[in-house]
Amino acid sequence: MAIFLIIYAAIGTSGDPTERNTGIGLIITACLFILGYASTWAPGIWLFVGESFPARTRAKQAALATASNWVWNFLIAFFTTPITRDIGFNYGFVFAGCNIANAIVAYFFVYETSNLTLEALDDMYTDPNCKAWTSRSWVPAGFDNREGFKHALEKDEDKASMVAGTLVEGERERVEKEKRGHRSAGQGDGSGSASGSGSENGTAANPGAPMMETKEVA
Repeated sequence: MAIFLIIYAAIGTSGDPTERNTGIGLIITACLFILGYASTWAPGIWLFVGESFPARTRAKQAALATASNWVWNFLIAFFTTPITRDIGFNYGFVFAGCNIANAIVAYFFVYETSNLTLEALDDMYTDPNCKAWTSRSWVPAGFDNREGFKHALEKDEDKASMVAGTLVEGERERVEKEKRGHRSAGQGDGSGSASGSGSENGTAANPGAPMMETKEVA
């Protein structure tokens, strides 16, 4: 990105931007810069913000990083017009210098976080022997490389999924058994109630018959 900005600024300061060839060169280098930024830092920085901070301070640090991003977006948009009015296409050299400085900062302070869990990142940050420029080769204890660590995590996740599926299936079967038990009990109660009602009605009718017969005899 710094190279594209240097070329952009060099074309703009050495030629007439209103000429066709100069304009084409400016457009091409600007598009190449956008391509480099949009495919690397633009999406990657949000991944870095989300996974690089310790768990105990992640929310606050992510909030500060997001706020800083929008503050600098506003400042750059606000001051670009007066700056380019004074220095023209030399403004490209300013941003090229910023990109070079960013590369230096990334080399000395940005850790490689690929194929690591958030807990492993905390261990890496607290390892006194691990520096940003050597973090690519850092692996959790008990593993030879990060790929092995990643495969171990995937196996653990598969086992956890299988256990969870077994538990869910067992719970479903238990619920079905309870439902069948309730239905069977309900049918049994219904039959018993009907029998009981018939018995009661029969018992109530039988005493009446002797009473009627007694009255006839009298």
